[in-house]
Amino acid sequence: MTGTRLLAGVVGLLIILPLVFFAGFGGTALVVGVALAIATDEYAKMAFPDHPRRAHLGLYAGTVALSLPVVFPDALGGDGLLAVVSGGIVVLAGVVVTLWPGEQLEGAADRFGRVLLGVLWCGLLVFLMRLRLLDDGITWVMLALGISWAADTGAYFAGRTFGRTKLYPRVSPNKTWEGFAGGIGGSVLWVAATEWVAFGSVSWLDVAVMAPIASAFGVLGDLTQSMVKRSHGVKDMGNLLPGHGGIMDRIDSVLFVAPVVWSWHIVLYGG
Repeated sequence: MTGTRLLAGVVGLLIILPLVFFAGFGGTALVVGVALAIATDEYAKMAFPDHPRRAHLGLYAGTVALSLPVVFPDALGGDGLLAVVSGGIVVLAGVVVTLWPGEQLEGAADRFGRVLLGVLWCGLLVFLMRLRLLDDGITWVMLALGISWAADTGAYFAGRTFGRTKLYPRVSPNKTWEGFAGGIGGSVLWVAATEWVAFGSVSWLDVAVMAPIASAFGVLGDLTQSMVKRSHGVKDMGNLLPGHGGIMDRIDSVLFVAPVVWSWHIVLYGG
C-alpha cells in the first residue's frame, strides 16, 4: 500500500508541478478548478447521497461564485467583496429554502448547513490561486503545498517509529503527538530548504514561526476532514487516488495551510 501511495503521489506531482511552474496563473487556476470540481463532487456524494448530481452542480457553482472575489478583490474593492460574499450566502439560503426544502422540513436547516460547509470548505483551495498572484507566487505556492506534503510525510514516519501518545483518538485514532512533532519538523525542513534555494523570497522568520504555525493548521484541516467523514459514516471521501482515497482526502491539510500562508505573507510582506 505504501508503494501505491508513493506512485500516486509521484504521478500527481508530475501533473501539478509543471502547470504551476510553467503555465503561470492560468496553470494554477486549471489545477484548482479541476480539483474543486472533483472535491465538490466527492463532498456531494457524501453529504447528499440521495441526489448527488444536483448537489454537486449547486456546490460547484456556489464555490466558484464566492471564490472569484477572493481571487480578484481589486476588481470589486473591499465593500464589493463583502457584498458578493454576503449576497452569495443569502442566495444559497434562498435556494435551499425555496427550491430544496425536502419532504421533511425539519431537515432544511441541516441541508443548508451542509451546502454552506461544502462551499466554504472546498472553496479554501482558491487561496492557492491568490498565492500564485503574488510577485514571488511560485515560491509561496510551493511553500503551501510543500508544508502540507512535508508535514504529512514527517508525521507518517515519526508516528510509525515513535508514536505512543494519542493526539485526538475520538476523531483520528492513528494520530499521535509524536507524529504531530514529526510533521512540524518536516515543515520546518521544507521551508528551510526553500529559504536556501529562493533566498530573498523566504526569511528565517518564516522558517522558525510560519512553518510550525501552518503545519499545525494543516493538522487541524486533517482532523476536520476526519470529523466530517465520521459524522457521515465514511472512511474515504472518494477512491480516485489509489492508497489516498479521494481528492479531499489528499488536500485536507492544504485547504487550511494555503489561507494561513497567504495571510502570513500579507501581514509581513504585503500583497
